[in-house]
Amino acid sequence: MKTLIALMLMAASLNAAAETWTAKNEAGGEIVLTDRQCPKYKSLRVAYARGIDGVTVEGCWTYMDHFVHVAYYHGEKRVYDPAIFTKTETY
Repeated sequence: MKTLIALMLMAASLNAAAETWTAKNEAGGEIVLTDRQCPKYKSLRVAYARGIDGVTVEGCWTYMDHFVHVAYYHGEKRVYDPAIFTKTETY
């Protein structure tokens, strides 16, 4: 299952429709992984986390060593199990 999720995450840029993956976070909001190219690091993709208070923290993500790695712009780095993310299609 994790391998399938990893392949979907890595192949996201090949699809015509935009895709995102979401997971609940500790702040009561969610972590969002997108297939958009990260403006700061061209080999990474855009990620953001939002809380229930509407505060959003932006960053970039990649899949490496069987985990999703997110580097948020404010300096925090997090590693997540890809199995916690659910695919969501957007158009």
